[in-house]
Amino acid sequence: MSFDVNNNFLSTSLGSDRKGFTTPDCDASEPIQPYLPYSYPAPWLPSKRRDDAHPAGLNITISHANIVGVDKNGYLIPAGYFSGTQATKANGGKFCVIEYSADDLALGTLNPVTGVNVATATECALIAAPSDADVTHGETVTLADGVTTKVFTADQVAAALLCTLIPGGVCRGLGYALRNMWQNLFIPDVTDVTGGANYAINTNNPTKLRITNYQPEPGNAIRTTFVLRMPWIGATPNTLAALATTDGITGYSLPAFNKSFTHFTGVLGNAEGQLFQGARVVPSTLPGDAGNYMPYDPAKHNPGQIVGHVMGIQQAYPVKDFANRVRTQFERGQQFKGAFSERNPTQMLMGGSATRGMTYQVSMGTNGLFRNYIDQGKAALLGDAAHAPIYTTVLVMITLS
Repeated sequence: MSFDVNNNFLSTSLGSDRKGFTTPDCDASEPIQPYLPYSYPAPWLPSKRRDDAHPAGLNITISHANIVGVDKNGYLIPAGYFSGTQATKANGGKFCVIEYSADDLALGTLNPVTGVNVATATECALIAAPSDADVTHGETVTLADGVTTKVFTADQVAAALLCTLIPGGVCRGLGYALRNMWQNLFIPDVTDVTGGANYAINTNNPTKLRITNYQPEPGNAIRTTFVLRMPWIGATPNTLAALATTDGITGYSLPAFNKSFTHFTGVLGNAEGQLFQGARVVPSTLPGDAGNYMPYDPAKHNPGQIVGHVMGIQQAYPVKDFANRVRTQFERGQQFKGAFSERNPTQMLMGGSATRGMTYQVSMGTNGLFRNYIDQGKAALLGDAAHAPIYTTVLVMITLS
């Protein structure tokens, strides 16, 4: 028996035989579920939604099944973000705007352009612009909701044209997220902001944690080969909201919270760039849609952006209830363990029988719009091509191994 200088026990047993492996191999992980060198989310990612079940009430920055890549510092981000100089406006060149909110203020989120923490609930970071963007007078850019606009100065536009935050200009998919990823709680050491923040994160230094006496989540593996089932929400991220408005559906909204859940966006059709069985798939580059999925269009995308292909399209209509999928407003599985702050006390209450059959088509990405049509007596409007996004799911084969 022996001990090291810190009086820790050192084993002197021979252990098991090397089983014939006399030369070290080069395997770094299982081939379809690897860890990357830096497996934490980037500290500049905006909040998608808040996870009240987490003891600290953290924000989710990468949603389960989002396709992910890395920024230039090697940290995980949703694929589809792009930076630097794009094509001209006439040839489809776009602005890329990172939008922050009040949820990004509490625990600190890095602005990758300024290199300091986000300071206001309406702060935005411009990281890409068309090559003919106005560097003399600035630009007014429409944000992800298609309505809100943001004015960027000439200096901000010029900086966006030179931004190198995303390797290769467009974040390529390396795999997809196995689970929700919370915001990075480590304070980054920003060295400079040339072309976007250059930073390093020391995960072994407890003084760099934004929350003390807390064990942060471990690194995140990604999966590279799998079939995903997700809702198709129409030609654009706002198609469902437009349908609800046209048909007079009351009490329905499609906020960023709902669209933060993994989904497929694109025109259903039979040509390249449209959604059909066998279509190739890329990470979405639509405003506010990074990390989600869209059809590959050779006129807009580089072949290196392809992450898989569409294996099937399922239109489950009519949708019906299943008695074996009944849930109640009061569920034992929602009780918490350990210290927590309950922000929604009604979920702990029992309201009458509080039971209802759960539909086969259940997705936060559609926010239960099919159920709205049934409950409001407008089921007769369903069943045609225009309403297909309400009850259509897409099977995507991810092939990145």
